This record gives sequence, C-alpha cells and structure tokens, in this order.
Amino acid sequence: MLIKNNNQGFTLVEVVIYVALFAIIIGGLIVTAYYLWQSASTTGGKVAAGEEINFVLKKLDWTLTGAEGDTVSTSSGELSFENPNISPDEIILRRDGDKIEMATGSNVYNLTSDNVKVESFDFSYDSPKRTVTVSFALSGIASTFTKFLKL
Repeated sequence: MLIKNNNQGFTLVEVVIYVALFAIIIGGLIVTAYYLWQSASTTGGKVAAGEEINFVLKKLDWTLTGAEGDTVSTSSGELSFENPNISPDEIILRRDGDKIEMATGSNVYNLTSDNVKVESFDFSYDSPKRTVTVSFALSGIASTFTKFLKL
C-alpha cells in the first residue's frame, strides 16, 4: 500500500515567521516615510522664511535708497523717514504683532505674509555716520541690514 504525503501549504510556524518579517519591513517603511515627510516640511518652512527675508531686505533697501538722513526718526518702536523718490508722505516701518508693516500716508502695506512669524524687529540710526541698521528675525532666522543714507 502506498502512502501519499500531501504536504501542501505552510505550517503555523512558517506563517508566524513570514508575518513577523512582513511587519518589520512595513514598520521600517513607515518610519522612513515619516522622517522624509517631516524633513520636507521643515525644509519647506526654512525656504519660505528665507524668501520672506530676501523680500524684506529688498524692500528695506528700496525704501531707504534716497532717504534723507536728517529726516530719520526712531521712536516708539517705529522707524520713520522721508524719501521724496517714493512718497511725498513720511514712510514708517514698524512691527505689528507677527507682521512687519510699511506705512505711507493712509496706506499700510504688509512686508511679511502669514507663512512666517516675526520674532524681532529692531532698528537704530547712527546720525554722525548717517546709517540705519535694521535687525529682525523671521521664524527663527535672524538677519541684519545696514544702509548708508545720502547727505
């Protein structure tokens, strides 16, 4: 009499081993995907802050180019000056909460967007050297700008 050995399929031990290996591989993929996602969002925030800083620096340079040194005033958290090339009215730079604003006449312009948080915005005017120094930090990135004014 012939005995047929019908061993088709997997034993319970083999199934448990395969499920454990599959779980380890999937767990590793999930952890890797999470770290990639987290680093991408962090990098995106730094890029946005860098673009905002460049915009603010260019706007400061533009507004202070041609400003008259004898009209600069730094009082009560505001930098005010006159620049007849841009506006007949006084130009005021100030921090308003999480925004940096430029005001001229009755118009107020935000120099920063909602993508960044203004952590500091300070300025000083050195009258003998006729220089304005503006220091600010947006979303943890600090920047300083110095402009020499015309005589």
